Amino acid sequence: MYLYALKSENGYLKRAKKGGYQLVGLNKASVFSSLASEQLIQLHQKAKSDKLANLRVVELEIKEKEL
Repeated sequence: MYLYALKSENGYLKRAKKGGYQLVGLNKASVFSSLASEQLIQLHQKAKSDKLANLRVVELEIKEKEL
């Protein structure tokens, strides 16, 4: 399974309830199931307009493994 997140130089982005975002660690980041997610696109546009350093979309691979 693949999920997508936004990452900048200073951390991952977490959507804020009032339309902004916070920079957080991976365990708190907002993740999206599709690159075409409207929420992902809006968050990317907001962060890009804020000129967030080294902003990029990252793909996270989730694997299930019995231990």
